[in-house]
Amino acid sequence: MPSYPNLTPDLGKINFSDIKASITNYLKNQDSLKDFNFEGSVMQTLINTLAYNTYYYAFYGNMIANESFLDSAQRIDSLISLTKPLGYFIPLKTSAKAVVNVSGLILNIPEFASFRGLNSDGIVYNFYTTKSYDGSSGQALNVEIFEGNLVKNLEVTNLFDNIKQRFFINDSNIDAMTIKVRIARNGQNATTTATEWNLVDTFGSIPVVNQDVFYLERANNGVYVTFGKINSLGNSVDGDADRIFIDYLSSSGIAANDISAFSLTEPNIAGNVGIGLVQKSQGGLDEPDIDLVKFAAPKAFGAQNRAVTKDDIKALIAPFFQSPNDFNVFGGDEIFPQRFGRVFFTANLNPNNDEDALKIQNIYNILLDKCVVTVLPEFTLPKNVTILNDVTIRFVTTRSTSSPAGDQNIKNGVKNILLNNYNSSGSYNFEFKATDAITDIQEQYPDVIVEPSDFRIYYRETFTNNGLITINLENELDIPTFIDYEITGEFKNKSNTTVKLVAYYTPAQNKFAFFNLKTLKKNSDGTFSESTEVLGRMNIKKGIIEIYDKRLSGTSVSVEVDFKNSYFKSTTNSLVSFITNSVEIN
Repeated sequence: MPSYPNLTPDLGKINFSDIKASITNYLKNQDSLKDFNFEGSVMQTLINTLAYNTYYYAFYGNMIANESFLDSAQRIDSLISLTKPLGYFIPLKTSAKAVVNVSGLILNIPEFASFRGLNSDGIVYNFYTTKSYDGSSGQALNVEIFEGNLVKNLEVTNLFDNIKQRFFINDSNIDAMTIKVRIARNGQNATTTATEWNLVDTFGSIPVVNQDVFYLERANNGVYVTFGKINSLGNSVDGDADRIFIDYLSSSGIAANDISAFSLTEPNIAGNVGIGLVQKSQGGLDEPDIDLVKFAAPKAFGAQNRAVTKDDIKALIAPFFQSPNDFNVFGGDEIFPQRFGRVFFTANLNPNNDEDALKIQNIYNILLDKCVVTVLPEFTLPKNVTILNDVTIRFVTTRSTSSPAGDQNIKNGVKNILLNNYNSSGSYNFEFKATDAITDIQEQYPDVIVEPSDFRIYYRETFTNNGLITINLENELDIPTFIDYEITGEFKNKSNTTVKLVAYYTPAQNKFAFFNLKTLKKNSDGTFSESTEVLGRMNIKKGIIEIYDKRLSGTSVSVEVDFKNSYFKSTTNSLVSFITNSVEIN
């Protein structure tokens, strides 16, 4: 009677070659089919077929699982489905927006007034206003114009589904935020009696009971415009009697960014009109940023169109940025010194630049409208912080071969892993965990031994400015006990004496509270002795160091401290550059 091996499949290996090797190994260890060359061409054809089928379904199952969750989904249609219950609308294309000042006006600028933009390659793009602007003073300031081909007064009554109370706009280039819907009741003339209906989100931003409102619902190649089926969702439309008209812009997306030359082409505006640039065109997108959707959708749902928590505010200002790493929001209780009743937003923006100043003001206006009365929003500049990383590695004793050249290649490979996966040239909300880096290193180099204690994560900077120096590193510092641990290098105090600051910390001290740094003065023989002068203090747990304004004018001072547990995370306005400085072999 044939016997079958009791082989447990290795479910952790799903590569084609691993599956194939597992099937081959199974066949070699059974006695129903004896004396076969399982590496031969005929048997390999069958094994390849089995392996391919297994590999295909493993990939398919993994893809289905990934696309079922917001965190791991990669396909836009999956994200559309996953964010629909959250009431989050994923745009298709986004029109580039520019801001201009228009002078020499003798009339108002109407809605959908046309402008022409010329890029550096000589390509012309059409831009339009989406609202009217008052020109009675002879000028209109901060006029926002959006790129796209204008679709105006398009009647879609024949596309309307009276039962489902919706119609579909089949245009994959549509900028959905420019859609305007007008309805003429009982077949009246649209140009004279049509009423504009308001776009409403699903977060209850305006009352909708018996109101003229519409909703947007994203599809793969266009947008559904939906009206209320019941009065609590807004007024319904009678597709047999009413006429429906829409306006929108069909966008060129990213191609229309970075245009700074504009002219007014609206035929209904006369006069010697001048155009002054406030902000060149920007923000045009060919498709939504997947990471930004994953970041913003749950926060928008939690915010419910109000700003109470940090996540609420992040959801409101996320559309102004390309990535969640381009900005940050934090409370006044998180900074030093604390400022209660404030919520801060920060980004790499220059208030002295007209474009950046306008973006800051637009964000501020939104937050001022949405924040609770007792909380005042405020913009703060980023604080550039450089964090350094030194790593020491060693090898397992059972390594079969080694050579200086091979060791150097592994050392370079480890450094490349850290540079490619963890280095940052300036990012908010940056986080580094040594344990994550260890996993990446040992997956590629299993002969390498590296532990969290082999990482030295530290801060080093030299200050040349006069006045109080406050360093808020937001993370616990690694300060040894019962020794004079150097915090600064040598510098001159106001008495022209060479000094340095050290931390003498004992377990009896409260590391959550500030304590004074010890001042050591340099003697004539080059040794140091303790001084009674107090030149600074620190808080170990919060990572705060203060050096008082008691230095000789023009004297620089260097600061260097290590972080606890080989870990760093920024939470406020720190724009972090993380650099792997060295990798050494022990």
